[in-house]
Amino acid sequence: MDLTDSNISIPDSNNPTRKEVGLNKDIYDSFDNEPWLHNSSQDITQLKMMKVDRDLLFQIIMIEDISKSKQSQFDELSTRIDPKNQRVDTLRNSKGPKKFDIVTQVDLDNDNDTPTNNNNALGSGSNKKTVYKMTIQSKRSDIFSAITTFPFDTKGCYWGSKIIIKKGTIFNRGVFYLKEENIVKCFGRIQNWMENQELKMHFYLEEKLKRDNETNSSNGSQSTNSTNSRKRKVSQID
Repeated sequence: MDLTDSNISIPDSNNPTRKEVGLNKDIYDSFDNEPWLHNSSQDITQLKMMKVDRDLLFQIIMIEDISKSKQSQFDELSTRIDPKNQRVDTLRNSKGPKKFDIVTQVDLDNDNDTPTNNNNALGSGSNKKTVYKMTIQSKRSDIFSAITTFPFDTKGCYWGSKIIIKKGTIFNRGVFYLKEENIVKCFGRIQNWMENQELKMHFYLEEKLKRDNETNSSNGSQSTNSTNSRKRKVSQID
């Protein structure tokens, strides 16, 4: 079921099925609630540390692992899609020291854009070091981001799955920060969204990498031009 489908109908609030305890009640109630910041003229990236005041129903458009580089994820997908694409350097079993820290925790008490690097931050579990970013959509087609702050199991979470963000969740600078006790995850699916999901993700990462490379090249050219300009000015003074 596509959440943005205008033909969706749910039981009236006086219908006895609405009073049943369980997931159906959560779905109906959150679907009835006013979507988050719908028709707001505010720049959501400037809204700081807001607390959600009602349960909100969204559908997941995409889930990204932001603990790993886009390049490594692209390479892994390339290999799964076609093993002949496996890069030579991924075949080596390097046991050298780690060169980079990864984002493993978001500090909700500190309102800045600096992530926390802490390999012990997310408790126990096989995915305790993994941080996921979700792109989510309300029934009015408004798009937001959400980031996990706890060991999040993506099993059963598909593109098109529904997620309920509960009252009390923090919304900061356009992003929901998800805690385990403040969400109902993940249920439902949109079948055609799931088709060729790896190929879609592969294309998405490829385009993101191209854009990043173009941005880096542009910044490098600007820096070189600025340096040459300063050299010319110094030469003129001499």
